[in-house]
Amino acid sequence: MSTPLAIKVPHASGPMALLLLAVVCGYFSLCTGCQKSEEITRYTTPKVRPFSPALPESPAPLGGMREETASTALRYDTPEGWTLGTVSQMRKAAFEVKDGTQRVEITAIDLPEGAGTLLSNVNRWRKQIELEEITEDDLERQKTIISAGTLSGTYVTMEGPATAERPESIFGVVMLHAGKNWFFKLKGDSELAARERERFESFVRSVRFEMAAGDSDGK
Repeated sequence: MSTPLAIKVPHASGPMALLLLAVVCGYFSLCTGCQKSEEITRYTTPKVRPFSPALPESPAPLGGMREETASTALRYDTPEGWTLGTVSQMRKAAFEVKDGTQRVEITAIDLPEGAGTLLSNVNRWRKQIELEEITEDDLERQKTIISAGTLSGTYVTMEGPATAERPESIFGVVMLHAGKNWFFKLKGDSELAARERERFESFVRSVRFEMAAGDSDGK
């Protein structure tokens, strides 16, 4: 702490006194400023490094296992003379056969197990070729069983009225696999359908389901 400085001001009056007073005040203001500047505290702020999270060189495997996505692929043998038709999300396979103006179409469709009863689907098919609905007892007398490897399906055949402008027939197989109903169906002109019936049945018997990671080529 500095020792107070005693200043002896000579006796003066008038302008001389005012001048001396101004000098004294200026001196004390300068001293006070110096003391305050010596009392300023300085702070040093440490440098902050930008945050950069460390990334692993490679993702750690979950339990050492690699996840594979597998699906059930429909496999079959394509009969001679069948040409590929248009497939879609529902149509897993599609073919057609033509002979002049006559034509039949073969499709394979999968639907959830609860997508209608066998009778309701058969009656839906019957309406497509101008036939009346049948009862459960009628269906029991008309249906047969067809095998496809270790699987089996319900096989129903129906022929439209001969008096129709263009008589058509339907051969249909309903097969349950992995919680889904698979519908294999041939529909078209009755005369050509009758000629293709044996090939259709061979096609159904060749059906099999395999586990595959990619899409099935149907062969």
